[in-house]
Amino acid sequence: MFFVNLVNGFKKNGYQPIVVLLSEHNPILNRLDPEVPYHILKRRFRYDLSVSGKIRSIIQSENIKKVFCVELFSFFLSKRLFLFNQEVRFFLSVHNSIPITKKAYTLDLIYLRFFQKNDRVIFVCNFQKDCYKERYYFRPRNSYVIYNGINVSHYSRTMTTKELNNGEMSWKSRMGLSELDKTILIIGRLAQEKGHLYAIKALQHLHTNLGLHAHLVIVGGGTADFENMLTEAANKSGVQNYIHFVGSQKEVRPYLYYADVFSLTSFSETFSIAALEALSMGVPCSLTKVGGAPEMIVNENIGTLCESRNEASMADSWNLLLRKEPDREYISRYAVESFSFDKMLKNYLEVIN
Repeated sequence: MFFVNLVNGFKKNGYQPIVVLLSEHNPILNRLDPEVPYHILKRRFRYDLSVSGKIRSIIQSENIKKVFCVELFSFFLSKRLFLFNQEVRFFLSVHNSIPITKKAYTLDLIYLRFFQKNDRVIFVCNFQKDCYKERYYFRPRNSYVIYNGINVSHYSRTMTTKELNNGEMSWKSRMGLSELDKTILIIGRLAQEKGHLYAIKALQHLHTNLGLHAHLVIVGGGTADFENMLTEAANKSGVQNYIHFVGSQKEVRPYLYYADVFSLTSFSETFSIAALEALSMGVPCSLTKVGGAPEMIVNENIGTLCESRNEASMADSWNLLLRKEPDREYISRYAVESFSFDKMLKNYLEVIN
């Protein structure tokens, strides 16, 4: 979504972008501006280096002078045949910080060696910039920090209120919950690094040690094996009646609208767009202290930070937020002023120019 929205934004601002996709699996390609031409380059295997030649042919035939790459792999494949061509400028947008495996770290280290003085890199938070400096010894001459942005008009309580039809979209009522039941909402794909297992343990701690019987609502899907593992962990937790898996949802705003707290329990994260969407909807956030979370949660009126892989810290964070009345208008206004897509796009256009 970041990539598609950015391309559409370039188009609306007078640019003529041409998109190159390195995968045939593009579930949101239909959201790309229909006037933007795109090429899908099929690869025989992941490291099919012949794709670099196809990318070069597109760049040369279209007389392109600026190439914007999202993530290091696409940068590597695009840049490797332009190492001695200073006429084409490359812009690298990175969205990961700490690699999950040693293999990923080694590959990233190799990809970054293709970065040259004339190129520019855009980080999504200061933590990420420092991380690349310390872990990869990556100190580019031209670097920028631009926070992720979202469509704050879409993620708006006012707009969502108008679209809710007399509470018919209330998932609380469908689950048999009352409007007074406290709920903690997690939105994101089901994966190990997202920390769902710690969230289940944190809910146990919240019930048993802090005496607050809140519900945990988990939106998102994953592999069948991981989903089964989470379900089994929930069933053995003793608080299984307070844990609700609702799967992937095309529209998450109703869940945000009725949630009391949004939680991010990841132990690997850079700058969560899901958290920004929650803030824009006026939902206080409990985020693990990873990535750029401290740059997002700047005071306790917006949310709290907790330690990753620490269920007691997570439960304390939830307890603090659930026991006080949030100023939803203040939270929403903060998100609108700090993390709007229009502000992000303006910053990207300045770098591109």
